[in-house]
Amino acid sequence: MRYYESLYIINPNYEDNRLDETMKMVSEKCSDYGLKIINHRIWGKKRLAYSIQKHKYGSFILLHFECKSIEKLKEFDRFMILQNDILRNQTVVLSKKPQIHTEDERKLDDSSTKNNDLPKEEVNNKNALIEKEAKEEAEEETKEETKEEAKEEAKEEAKEEAEEETKEETKEEAEEETKQESAKEEEK
Repeated sequence: MRYYESLYIINPNYEDNRLDETMKMVSEKCSDYGLKIINHRIWGKKRLAYSIQKHKYGSFILLHFECKSIEKLKEFDRFMILQNDILRNQTVVLSKKPQIHTEDERKLDDSSTKNNDLPKEEVNNKNALIEKEAKEEAEEETKEETKEEAKEEAKEEAKEEAEEETKEETKEEAEEETKQESAKEEEK
């Protein structure tokens, strides 16, 4: 019997009841595939390293289980990939049996993720930093848009100048041809 850890990410906008429904669905599928669940808990909402389906954050859920058959594991992995509620998932083999996670530990994890153990000043500083980052991102996007608009305007101006030069050259050529024709007629 081998032990596995599956970490999956759910849409961060889901409320607790929607998270619980998704976890229940995953637990039921585990039992359908013959996987024995050891731990199944919400790890918390965390910032992603890169955007996934336009989400910068995700609700992480950790699942420890044991399985006898690799085929059942493959079926479970395919089920996880096909779920729309699950943004990403990854399952890895563990070298030893994981410890059982208790409710007391969960309460400690929840309080630390909600910044309850930080002084109010640090929480305010953290919130200010988040707001500052959001403003900086908005400013960068505005700068990029302005640069793109300036590039487009420069291209249009260059195009118009080229068209004007072409028109002037055409006029000059036409005038020169007219002069040459009139000079030929005078010679005759």
